[in-house]
Amino acid sequence: NKIYTVDNDPKVIPPTECLYEKEVSEGKFFAITHDVNKIKWNGRSMIYNAHHSEHEEKVHMVINTSCEHMDNTWFDNLPEGQAVALQTNDYFDNDQHVNCCKDLEEVKNKYKFSTILYEGSLDTVLYERYMLIGIK
Repeated sequence: NKIYTVDNDPKVIPPTECLYEKEVSEGKFFAITHDVNKIKWNGRSMIYNAHHSEHEEKVHMVINTSCEHMDNTWFDNLPEGQAVALQTNDYFDNDQHVNCCKDLEEVKNKYKFSTILYEGSLDTVLYERYMLIGIK
């Protein structure tokens, strides 16, 4: 019933909240400035700091659509049994991409799932986009 978006950059919070204005007003959408690599886990609940206090929330699914922009710490920190949907790509020529994969097999080797529910790729002309959905 709740969606949390987490980003290191506080400048992305206002535009994100504008996109989800209705959900924000209903108390269903929360934009958090935090380093995803520093989120702590208690079972399947994430523990994060916001507004100078610690919060804990149960997480049903973690979604990361920009794995190419960060190392694997966020994934490695997730508890076993956590549902995850992730996307990355093979766009090595982008200077902001520090963790690309050459193909879907490399994605599956880099992000170890106990169960893969979906795997696929999308040719975007400029690069290939890869997606995995499953259980860590």
